[in-house]
Amino acid sequence: SDPKAVGAEIEKAMGPQRISFHVVPPTSRFAHVLLAADYRMKRLGMAFDPSPVKGLPSYLTMIKGSTAAAQPNMLPRWWLTTNYEPLLTDKEGLAWKLRGQGVKAMSEDDFLGAGGQRTQTGKASPAGQKWADLMTKKYDELSLREPIFGELRNCMDLAVIAALIFKENLAAKASLDLGALLDAEAYPTEAFNVPKQVDTKVSYVHGSNFYILSASGGVELNTWGEAGRIELSDELEPIHAQVAESRSQSWWWN
Repeated sequence: SDPKAVGAEIEKAMGPQRISFHVVPPTSRFAHVLLAADYRMKRLGMAFDPSPVKGLPSYLTMIKGSTAAAQPNMLPRWWLTTNYEPLLTDKEGLAWKLRGQGVKAMSEDDFLGAGGQRTQTGKASPAGQKWADLMTKKYDELSLREPIFGELRNCMDLAVIAALIFKENLAAKASLDLGALLDAEAYPTEAFNVPKQVDTKVSYVHGSNFYILSASGGVELNTWGEAGRIELSDELEPIHAQVAESRSQSWWWN
């Protein structure tokens, strides 16, 4: 049979994939960055776009030559999530340091039931996990070649910092009024169109008799969890003292 024709029939049978946003306003630039980064990752993994960095082959390249028995699942799932080390702070909680790569790729297999429903298995195939690990390992380099991945890390950094500010009540400690920034009506941001769905895309593994679909995924932000992982350190005390000294020597007028 013609692989392209069969792939087209599978795409038609699966139908479009629904896009959903949770907590993040769907009209925001933030939401569009999450979606665009996930979509770009899927296209790299499924070999629709060539990898811009060495050492990150597509998932299809990695499983080429496998048999259908060795790769029974055609629905590998990948998503991006936060990846930080515990935040550093001084004993007074006035200086903080965000550490770690910021982003990592995760993998899990979905199972397609007889009725066409997708079910998460809670497990990742060795090949799916290996590709996710490579994506994580190459993320810094990839961010330089693909700006959307750098934007995603910036968004995650900002989200963790925002959670930290509220969790530790840092605005009050600094006598800082964030009212202007938090008033969406007084200072509205640009509203983007809300994407509702994206077409299912099928890749065929040449030389084998099975097809691969990237059926689901997304971006998960565990910002409050990351903001709650804290380590005390004397490392930040000199920085805090330096900032305090520079403040005492500065001047301004209104």
